[in-house]
Amino acid sequence: MTVEFPQHGPTPYPLGLRGVEHRPGNLNHLALVNPPPRLSEPRTSPWHRTAKSTFNQGGPSCTFQAAAGTLITLPFRYEHQPDRHLFDTEAERHQGYLDSQPYDPWWPEPHDGSSTDAPFQHLRALRLIAGWSWLRGEEELWEWVSFYSPAVVGTVWTDNMFDPDSNGFISPTGPGVGGHAYEIAFASHPRQAYRIINSWSTSWGQLGRAWITRGDMASLLAQDGEAVTIRL
Repeated sequence: MTVEFPQHGPTPYPLGLRGVEHRPGNLNHLALVNPPPRLSEPRTSPWHRTAKSTFNQGGPSCTFQAAAGTLITLPFRYEHQPDRHLFDTEAERHQGYLDSQPYDPWWPEPHDGSSTDAPFQHLRALRLIAGWSWLRGEEELWEWVSFYSPAVVGTVWTDNMFDPDSNGFISPTGPGVGGHAYEIAFASHPRQAYRIINSWSTSWGQLGRAWITRGDMASLLAQDGEAVTIRL
């Protein structure tokens, strides 16, 4: 089943999640089935990016921006050549987004944006990753980001989420304005909140980052949101 996240008019920052494709085959690729080694204690700091920390998407390419950011976040690390990571430039990331669109279920219909997993299919075709795995719901996302690695979520984006509050939190209130994908880099147990890395430059939020509570993330994932992680 495909659930559309249509973009409603101009927005302060570009979105790009085209929709959600719930396929029965996703159940064959669940992250917590035969997972990698688990940390003995939950992470106490964000999973660290090994390159330029915040991207600045120039169009509806958030799905690939989030996937490329996760690819260079420890424990994942891919270097195209010494001292340089693949997809360092916006031009490379935008091309990666365009190259991901043929993996969308709507191809060859012309469309902006892409599905949550299309960039990971493209990265697998490039032999940069072995594959990807799905996380089903907020509890699995919390477990994964706490003990295994970062992840990417694709959710509806609401009008009020564009403006983090004075404590750096976003809240999914107000009307939905489209779909957006972003990296989940930390599950803070004291805060009971996730640290997200966005792709709207360091001028957004706290140097391109924000917090979202577990409850709010659970609500977003329940509204046909998806969470996915890399398999190396």
